Amino acid sequence: MLEFFKGFFFRPGDKGTGDFFVQYGMSYFSWEYFLLISISIITVITLLFLLYKRKWNIYKQMKIFAIILTVTEICKILFFTINRQNVSLESWLPLFYCSLFIYALYFAGYGKGFIRQMGISAIFMLVVAGICGVFANDIFAGNGYPLFNFYTFYTITFHTIMIYFGYAVLISKQFTPNLKSFFAGILFVTIFFIIALAINLICHTNLMSMMPYRIQTELLYQIGSIFGDNLVPVMMYIYYTLGVFTIALLPFYILWTVKFFKNKNTIIITKN
Repeated sequence: MLEFFKGFFFRPGDKGTGDFFVQYGMSYFSWEYFLLISISIITVITLLFLLYKRKWNIYKQMKIFAIILTVTEICKILFFTINRQNVSLESWLPLFYCSLFIYALYFAGYGKGFIRQMGISAIFMLVVAGICGVFANDIFAGNGYPLFNFYTFYTITFHTIMIYFGYAVLISKQFTPNLKSFFAGILFVTIFFIIALAINLICHTNLMSMMPYRIQTELLYQIGSIFGDNLVPVMMYIYYTLGVFTIALLPFYILWTVKFFKNKNTIIITKN
C-alpha cells in the first residue's frame, strides 16, 4: 500500500533520472493508452445521456466543477513542487490554453448576461482542446507517465470533463452557434491571451505556448524562420480563436449543409 501511495502521489524512480518513466511509462498506442481513451469516451457518453434524460442543471454542475478543478489544479502544482519537476512560474500559474476551461466554468456558472455568454462560448470552443488532450496529449502518454500516477489521472479527468461540458452546453441548448456567441468566445480568449502575453514579455515565460524562444512544433518553427519570431504569437492567437472556433463549428456546418440540400430536394419533389 505504501509503495502504491508513493507511486501515485510522488515521482517514481531515482530522483533526477526518470528511470521509472522510461521503463514503466505509457507510450502511444499501448494498452494503457487505449484504456484511458476508452474510459474517457464511455464517461462522456454516459454523462451526456444522463444529462439528456434527467435534465440536470448545467449551471449548478459548472459551479461545482469549477471548484473541484480549482482544487485539483492546486494539487497538480503541489505535485510538481514536491517532486521538484518543472517548478517555475509556468507551473504555478494556470494560464495555458486548456487552463482557460477553469475560468470559463466560473464565467458561465457564476456570471450573468454577457459574462455568462463568454464562458459558455469558451467552453464550447475548448471542446477541441479537450479532444486533443484525450487523444494526443503527450503529457500522460508521450512523456511516459505511468498509468497509476496522479498526473495521468489529473490529465485524463480534466480533458474528459472539458469534452463533456463542451457538448453539454449544446444538448442543454445553452449555446447557439451565431455571431454573438462567436465574438463572446473570441473576446474571452483574447483577454487571457493578452494577460499571458504581458507576463511572458515581463518574466520571459511561455504561458499559452506562444513565445518563439520555446517553439514546440515544427510548423511554428518554420513560421518563425520565414516571417520572423514576432509573428509566432500572432499565429498562435489566430489558432486559439478563429482556428479552434472553426474546428468546433465544422460538424454543424456539415450537418447544416446536408440538411439544407435534403430540404431543398424535398421541396422540389413536393412541388412536382
